[in-house]
Amino acid sequence: MNILQNKNGLLTNLQWSKEARDNRGMTPFSPSRVLNLEQEMAMQMARVQELPTAFLQYLFLRTLREQRKDLYYTLVRANLDVLLPIVYTPTISEPIKRFSHCYDGTAGIYFSIDQVLELSNLMAMVKAQHPRIDIVIVTDGEGILGIGDWGIGGSEIVAGKGVVYTVATDIPAERILTVMLDVGTNNSELLTDPYYLGLRQKRAFGVEYDDFIGAFIREIQDFYPNALLHWEDFGQKNASRLLQRYVDLFSFNDDIQGTGIIVLAALSAAFKRIEANLHAQRIFIFGAGSAGLGIASQIKDWLIDRGLTTDEANSSFYFFGKDGLISEQKDLAGLSLAEAVATLHPTVLIGTSTATGAFTKEIVTSMASFCEVPIIFPISNPTTLAEAQPQDLFDWTDGKALVATGSPFADVIFKEKQHRIAQANNALAYPGLALGAILGGATQIDTGMLSVAAEAIGSFDTRDDTLLPAVSELFDVSMAVAKAVAEYSCGEIWSDAKFEERMKHYLENE
Repeated sequence: MNILQNKNGLLTNLQWSKEARDNRGMTPFSPSRVLNLEQEMAMQMARVQELPTAFLQYLFLRTLREQRKDLYYTLVRANLDVLLPIVYTPTISEPIKRFSHCYDGTAGIYFSIDQVLELSNLMAMVKAQHPRIDIVIVTDGEGILGIGDWGIGGSEIVAGKGVVYTVATDIPAERILTVMLDVGTNNSELLTDPYYLGLRQKRAFGVEYDDFIGAFIREIQDFYPNALLHWEDFGQKNASRLLQRYVDLFSFNDDIQGTGIIVLAALSAAFKRIEANLHAQRIFIFGAGSAGLGIASQIKDWLIDRGLTTDEANSSFYFFGKDGLISEQKDLAGLSLAEAVATLHPTVLIGTSTATGAFTKEIVTSMASFCEVPIIFPISNPTTLAEAQPQDLFDWTDGKALVATGSPFADVIFKEKQHRIAQANNALAYPGLALGAILGGATQIDTGMLSVAAEAIGSFDTRDDTLLPAVSELFDVSMAVAKAVAEYSCGEIWSDAKFEERMKHYLENE
């Protein structure tokens, strides 16, 4: 890459002028030519594209991120369609799995449960290097994407989330702290790997686990009392529990609430398009984990806000676990998804199950036989775990289905017309939510903020027939979400000029 390092560890970059190199004593260690930003970006993109796999591209870009943050973030933002899937989902699942074999000193904070008595001293070390932090992203690595427990490899997912924050909102990378809480792992592959860098023990649980989380929270509150805490990829049993336990914190869980925002955004856009009767919806959630329940919770709040009673909103939902329909009615409990579709006639089918291909042709054609416009969202990540392929959904419904997926898919060609597939990517939601809460002076994330964020995304002009904005519009979408959330938080309407003024003040206020 266009970064040179001499034997003393000093770095130069090819955009430095001769005077700048002279001042740093780097002139003898550099080729004489000076490049401008556009030339350097073009050279870096060419190098990325020469690499044969997405995994190698990820590693190359990760090194660039550590050595030249300015160039890295400019490059990613300028090439979002190509690079975001490399530096975030779906590619990031591979470096997560292979973390111990490709670790290169990547920036991030690592606390292990055997250090619980040292946390205060360790946090003092962190504070010395990171005096101002606005967002803390934390994981314990148990419920990563749809791939499960990958222990200390979870540090890559929080790093990826941090990248998206900066690309989407301009929040400086140095104000974002990414934290891996190592409490062990139950992944036998990792425990038997001689090179595994995390604690080689089974996951802590119960009082020991809770005490460690509690100690971490206390230190964060002591050292960064105003920071927003972003919970990321905790396991199903802990995610909702911790969110509720620390409900008074300035925090949110992206897997529960961020996923809920983006799915609600797509659903509200779909309902608006077909002028749906909200009282007549039957919404199937296939995958009754934290993501599925979080999606349902936010849709319910939204439906109630639009006139449904609590009972009416609750009765709109049907949940499916590994053993079939979860129902208090004995004649319905345990129905398979196919049986329930044929019996109950859903209007919306949302998948958070990580069960590849679960939305079969039988299920989809059955739904299309009684539903004029089926709304089908196979949300599970990564791409290989999606409940259906968008092309199949178009083919099986004669092009009538409204579709959103969790991972990026290629455009669908149906009857010689090209259709972009809406990606229900949390990246469109959580950066703007967090920035808006910060700009608006919030001290908690409440359900109103979530609904406001979803509405801002769902009403964004997509300029095509797709339910959600394209990832290439990430920055503009995030600014729209941030403005809406900030206005809600402070209880007043901001002009565009006032929003820009607040944003400028925030970025300049060190």
